[in-house]
Amino acid sequence: MSTLCGPFVIQCRNCRRVLSDSNQLVCALEPLDGLVLDAVLGVHIDDDEQTEREGELSGCSFVSLHCAECRTVVGRLYSAAPRPLSQAVAPNTRERRYVLHRSALQ
Repeated sequence: MSTLCGPFVIQCRNCRRVLSDSNQLVCALEPLDGLVLDAVLGVHIDDDEQTEREGELSGCSFVSLHCAECRTVVGRLYSAAPRPLSQAVAPNTRERRYVLHRSALQ
């Protein structure tokens, strides 16, 4: 296990655009294979809400997050999630939490 020694930036793996930094990091969630953040920049938020229909995330409602530079899907913004995940990703309507996929980040 590695230890972080200082702040870091979170970048799109495809084009290296900065999407956030460690000051915005809330937690990492293994079931989503992602990082939960309080704020992001350099992303486009889809207008169309989708609902996961299968698997352990069945019933989750979200919109996709795309890198504003290269349009790669980099994460999701959840509006509803199952009980164990809901506190981290969709705590209430006033707070937004962004989940960036680890596989889309550098």
